[in-house]
Amino acid sequence: MPVGDHVIQHAAMHTSEDKLRAKIPFNSPAGTKGRGTHFFYKIIKQDIYTSPQLETFYCLPMDIHHYFQHVEHNLLKREYRLYIKDRKLLAFIDEVVDSYANGIVLGVKLTQLLGQLFLARFDYLAMRCFDILQDPEKHGYWQARYVTDMLLTCRSEQQAIVLNVGG
Repeated sequence: MPVGDHVIQHAAMHTSEDKLRAKIPFNSPAGTKGRGTHFFYKIIKQDIYTSPQLETFYCLPMDIHHYFQHVEHNLLKREYRLYIKDRKLLAFIDEVVDSYANGIVLGVKLTQLLGQLFLARFDYLAMRCFDILQDPEKHGYWQARYVTDMLLTCRSEQQAIVLNVGG
């Protein structure tokens, strides 16, 4: 993507970025000014070091395989329309999203932000569906996510197996 297109996307998102970022969980820092991979590493490191050693034996790294290539345009558009109302900005974002027949482009700040916003809805629904927010033990599993990469920690091999199969 040409540099000019990146500049235009940054300028277009300037007015709405903070509103969208407020909907993304704090423990998902990718693309956020002042946070990023090093911040994500600090979250994980702090969590591991502050848990008593007898409580954290297993770390289960997870990846949402080919996430960006499979984002449904209609679902994504519905999500960002909840927070952005400006018609010109919506038309611009739609053009960027629709520039790929399937999924959304990688490596662009706008689509990274939209991808995180879309996953924030998943995080919220999963936490609600499985009562994760009400159960500190379950919430402890829901550690941190860096766009499509997530790290879960658990105390036993059996818990790791359960988390690995999604049950």
